[in-house]
Amino acid sequence: MSSSDATGEGNKQVEPRSKAGIDPGAASTIMSMLTGAWAARLVHTAAELGIADHLADGPRGVDFLAAQIGAHAESLARLLRALTAIGVLHESKERSYGLTPLGRSGISSAPICGPVLRSDRKPLVYLMRLCRALPKASMGH
Repeated sequence: MSSSDATGEGNKQVEPRSKAGIDPGAASTIMSMLTGAWAARLVHTAAELGIADHLADGPRGVDFLAAQIGAHAESLARLLRALTAIGVLHESKERSYGLTPLGRSGISSAPICGPVLRSDRKPLVYLMRLCRALPKASMGH
């Protein structure tokens, strides 16, 4: 019996790692952070367009919503599908969209909608400028 077997160290459970040596838990956390930013932007856009208010009385088709909002129907359809993917809307077979319980919180009379619409974009703009400046600074520019 080797000394590592005697101490039990030879039987340690090792955290699983990908072939690239990346911890799957850390990779999952990073992906959640990235997709969280996308989801926040989707929800903010939906609130700006008043999508939840237009769906408050029940599911509606893309063409109806586009006419009500004054949006390009195919572009709006992409937004609605993305909102469906994150659980804000549900889509019927007829290409109609309705609110989920999560989506109901986006109705303008809901307490959360005001803060979403009043959220300030300046911190995001400053952060993007900082991120763009970093590579230049590291290259001596």
